[in-house]
Amino acid sequence: MPKITANPLMVGGTFDAAGGKPSTIIEEVARGVKHILGGVRLINGGGLDLLSALVAQAYNEEIVLWMPHVPNTLFGSNFLPTIKKVNPHCLLISSKANPAMKYKLPDIMQHALFNHSNLVVEFSIPPERGEGRVFARVLDPLANVYALDGEPGEMTTDYFSDCMGWVGKNIARRIQVLKLIRRTKSVRLPSMHGLTFGEDAHPTDFIEFAKKCAEKFDELIPKTAMTHRFVGNTSFRCTAGFPSFRDQGGNNFYISKRNVDKKDIKPSSFVPVQISGNENSNICYGGYNKPSVDSPIQRALYHYFPKINYMIHGHVYITNAPKTKWPVPCGSLQEINEILEVVDGMKVGYALLDSFVINLNGHGFIAGAEKVPELKGILNNMEARPAPELQN
Repeated sequence: MPKITANPLMVGGTFDAAGGKPSTIIEEVARGVKHILGGVRLINGGGLDLLSALVAQAYNEEIVLWMPHVPNTLFGSNFLPTIKKVNPHCLLISSKANPAMKYKLPDIMQHALFNHSNLVVEFSIPPERGEGRVFARVLDPLANVYALDGEPGEMTTDYFSDCMGWVGKNIARRIQVLKLIRRTKSVRLPSMHGLTFGEDAHPTDFIEFAKKCAEKFDELIPKTAMTHRFVGNTSFRCTAGFPSFRDQGGNNFYISKRNVDKKDIKPSSFVPVQISGNENSNICYGGYNKPSVDSPIQRALYHYFPKINYMIHGHVYITNAPKTKWPVPCGSLQEINEILEVVDGMKVGYALLDSFVINLNGHGFIAGAEKVPELKGILNNMEARPAPELQN
């Protein structure tokens, strides 16, 4: 575990027009965070003017733990969605109160995805544990639950703990990992704007296969009443079968645009992305739609594996496929090395590799092939990930 120190801003307790009140639970969580990171700046309860000032402060912070209790009756009190909009590069740890277990895990995940939270702490009062006893667990947007440090106190079968100091330590341990995550920017190039599909382009076998995969994902991934983000993606660099496709250079691959429902994917749903560049260089794309957040990983894989022409990525596992070692967030450059380590174990040279299927720990799977028929075997071998999936 990396030894990273920090002094994050943490906001908790009740904020209301009467001046609010502090929370002993939040105080215990903060104590656990401080034990690992060496510091925490806790603001525990107060008035709405103070909360507004803290929102403005959060816009300039590197790490924000945002856990205030604000009455829903107060208009304009939900500041959480604005933090990542203004400060997109901060680490945001939010909370979700779920005392009567009204919300299911998919609802909690959509909450995290909608607010762009890196972690979410779910607070609950399990009815079987006695009235008034608060438990909590630390989740990420991919439905991983973290149990990384020490003794958890009393823990439920779905990884809720009644030891808030332990919960705080788990938040801090994961922050230490997330601080090491590397990403790259996406930059739109006007010169690539013409590299698009016309609406009259005919669907290929690959697009039809991608739709079937998306339907299978829907069967296996737990549903939620409201979907804010569509996960997974698909890409190719073989242009055969697209009569109205316009690409003169051939130095590009084409990946599904961000947040598109793959069940309805069509040729115009794809975004051109340059393959050239090293792993740390910007993702250069054409058109007005941003490419999938996983574009940096697939760009690198197309570069390393010249025979691979098609890729599918979903948030389920493939039965008996080899698996990466560490859970990393979507789009993080560390996932490239994780995948390459698995491929190295296959004892096949990168230049000769013409297909692969790899499970991504805590994430899903990625499959690549030279030809579409080589991918079709995965369709009947998909299985749901554990929900939540324990990481310890």
